[in-house]
Amino acid sequence: MKKTLLITIALIALLALYKKQHIQPVDNPKDSPLFQQRLQSSLKRFQEDGFPDRLKGMQEREEVPGNKAAYPQQLTPALSDDLIVNGRCGTVYLTWVEEKHIAKELVQVKRKTPEEDFSPLKDKIVYEREEAQGTRYWIVDSGLTNDHSYEYLVSFKDAGGKEIVKGPVSLTLACTEKDREMLAQREKRAKEYSQQKPSSSPLPTAKTGEVIAAGRCGRATLTWVEEKGIKKETITIKRKSPDKQYTTLDKGMVYERVEGNRVRYWVPDSGLTDGVAYEYLISFKDASGKETVKGTVSISLTCTEKDREIQAQREQAIRDYYQKKGIDYEALKTSPYKLGDKEYTITIGNSPQKGNVDAPITLVVFTDFECVHCSTWAQTLESIQNTFPHKVKVVFKNYPIPYHQKAQPAAMAALAAGEQGKFWEMYDLLFKNQNALGYENFLGYAKTLELEEVKFQKALESAKLKSLLEQDTAQGKTLGVQNIPTTFINGRSLVGSPPAPYMKGLIEDILKNKIK
Repeated sequence: MKKTLLITIALIALLALYKKQHIQPVDNPKDSPLFQQRLQSSLKRFQEDGFPDRLKGMQEREEVPGNKAAYPQQLTPALSDDLIVNGRCGTVYLTWVEEKHIAKELVQVKRKTPEEDFSPLKDKIVYEREEAQGTRYWIVDSGLTNDHSYEYLVSFKDAGGKEIVKGPVSLTLACTEKDREMLAQREKRAKEYSQQKPSSSPLPTAKTGEVIAAGRCGRATLTWVEEKGIKKETITIKRKSPDKQYTTLDKGMVYERVEGNRVRYWVPDSGLTDGVAYEYLISFKDASGKETVKGTVSISLTCTEKDREIQAQREQAIRDYYQKKGIDYEALKTSPYKLGDKEYTITIGNSPQKGNVDAPITLVVFTDFECVHCSTWAQTLESIQNTFPHKVKVVFKNYPIPYHQKAQPAAMAALAAGEQGKFWEMYDLLFKNQNALGYENFLGYAKTLELEEVKFQKALESAKLKSLLEQDTAQGKTLGVQNIPTTFINGRSLVGSPPAPYMKGLIEDILKNKIK
């Protein structure tokens, strides 16, 4: 009995000692010794062994001819808002994640070497990418010396104007013989590609009103610039080949982009025959409703043996890349998009709608005015409604991402314009001018749309409209929306912004009852 009691007391004493050393209360859990020990262990494992399978999507695409790497291969994932440093062979990568978007132009990076104190990096480029936990930022510093130690400090101002400093973090670069072999092979492939690539002049810059046609190897692109925006649904493109009269092209995709005070439009036309001369006519109605005709503009496509060789090499390089990643390239080429199996019942309520009220196909779109892919998707939807004018109805749902600081104010601006019957007009302006989503911009757009200014300003702060926005967001979460844009096609989800040809085929299959 006495022996058992002594053993019990000894165990209690050991437990108390362990708690004192390892489980001390801290204000921030990340400050605990146990967390820091595990963090350092994980980072060391990532650096030595590479990424586990669940994180492979965060690695860089291996550089292939004609394809710039979007993400550094040696980049260690940043945990929360921690600044992480990694690299090898003369190149360092710094990365971290922010819940809220920051102004990249305000990011300052300082580097310290054994010979010099901290000094700002010159010609730095800050990259960013949206991820589930926030916005990821990363910076590349190259031209460094191996076996040297470097320290870094990163500073910027957050949304509230507060100065944030991350670091210092340090790294000693290494470069093994295997690393050098891989770099030499990559440089050799890039050099061979640049030597084989035929010289070609870039697409001429279209002057205002002038249509330019350019292309090769079965694909032509028409582009022109207008001082004032035009309604894309009024654009008609006609093509003439030597053995045919003018035929009207499927509207497909008409792209547009604001360039300063002008708007650029461009239209791709593929599946053409090389060596054949084609003529194009473009017509549309301007802002006043006046019919405008541009053309004719002609082009004869060529495709040399060297062009075909390069296309084949590029195709093979991409195919090899996906094969190494274990991805079915042929399936990926067919379609990376998939219509969900489950059919949801979605309440439309007072959400803005466009199209035939009794259309057999309803697209309920959860989107965000600050999202680049959502802007592209808006153009695709417009093209689809032009192709199927009485068959497709679009319903708009606001789903602003929390770390898109301008998305919610922009959503309120669209709803406020809707109070005066101009929702879709404001919708177009917001998506076309994603770099100008401030309060003064909203007032400018309201003036362009001839809205009553005082009424518009009050609506921007309307509790009723805020409630509608919150209802959309809550509905999206209930339906399982995680990425934007997400579109429910007759109740079935489609994530992303697929191109117009894919959507055209999908709509046709639904109309023909090939998809139930």
